[in-house]
Formats: sequence, C-alpha cells, structure tokens
Amino acid sequence: MSDLYLKFRYFVLLITTALFVGCSESTLESNAFKALRPVIKDPSSYELISIEAVDSLTEYDNINNAIRQHEEMQEVTLSLIKDAISSAEGKKDMSDNLKQIEQYFIDVKTDSALISFLDRKLVVASKMRICAIKYVYRFRYLNDAGLKSPGMYYFWAKPDGTVIQLVEKEEKLDPAPISIPGYEELLNEAIDMAILKKDSIEASVE
Repeated sequence: MSDLYLKFRYFVLLITTALFVGCSESTLESNAFKALRPVIKDPSSYELISIEAVDSLTEYDNINNAIRQHEEMQEVTLSLIKDAISSAEGKKDMSDNLKQIEQYFIDVKTDSALISFLDRKLVVASKMRICAIKYVYRFRYLNDAGLKSPGMYYFWAKPDGTVIQLVEKEEKLDPAPISIPGYEELLNEAIDMAILKKDSIEASVE
C-alpha cells in the first residue's frame, strides 16, 4: 500500500471526523435509535455507550462498489450458464435447460447495461465528496433474560445524520448504500424487460 494512498485515506478520515462533529450528535443518535428501536426487545431500557465514525464513502467509491457488485453477479451467472449447459448435454428434452440458460443470458445482459450506465457515472464522480459515513454504535439494553447487556451495531449515515442502513454484522452493510440518480429507473426498466423476455421464452418452448 503506497504512502500516497495512506495519506489520502488519512485525509478522508479527517474530513469524516469533521463531518461527524458538524452533524449534531443528538440528531445522529436520535436517528440511529429510531432505526434500532424495532430490533431490540425493550427500547425503554436503552442506554447509549458511544457512536464512533470509523470509515467514509466517497461518491466515486459508492459507484465503483456498485459496479463491482454487478461484475460479481455476472461472474456467478456465467458460472451457472456453464453448469446448465453441462447439465443439458445428452438430454432428449432440453426445454427446461434452454429456458434456464436464456434467463441467465438475460441476467448477464441486464448487468452489462447497468455496468455501462454506472461506468458513465463513475467518470464524473467526485473522489473527495463524502456521501456516507460508517459508524459503530454501542449501547446497553435489557436482553431476553432481563439482564443489562451491551449491544453493538453498524450503520451508514449521510453527512446530515440521516441513517441509511443499520445492521448487527459489519459485513452485511451494503458497500454501495447511496442511491445513484437514474439507476433505480434503469434497474426497474431492465427487470420489466427481463420479465417480458422470460414470458416470451416460456411461450416459445411450450
């Protein structure tokens, strides 16, 4: 890991700390507790221990992570296509396999369209503008045994303190939690087209 990269990450963390200070701590805690409230047994027993900013996500990172997610899904789907082709070999009736393979190809094309869209967004994305901050959220609460115990969750929040996602395990956090303008519309359009294509495939092989 280069010294330049380490300096850059240190600088980003400094900005993250400044944003955390800039956002009202009481507002952030209130929003975090609002997200936590439905998942703990006795919300009235809640006591805050700490909320600590541990990482941040730039606009560029958010889009790049979304691209990687689609690339990984493509790799999985291509592997499934290979398996489906192998499974179909030697069968007299391959209609089910053909439907499955066609659907997999639709999924690959959908991911390709979304990756192309995100690539264009990435070109103009800021590598400095922070769009989300990751926090470690520690607290005490009454557990199922009626005893006071510590709890710890992780969450993404926007710089203004709006909580986007709260989870118990850090690895469950979405690596691309910020919505990208135009992405949801394109995704929904791709899903609708895939459904229509799927219906057409099923009709043609029946």
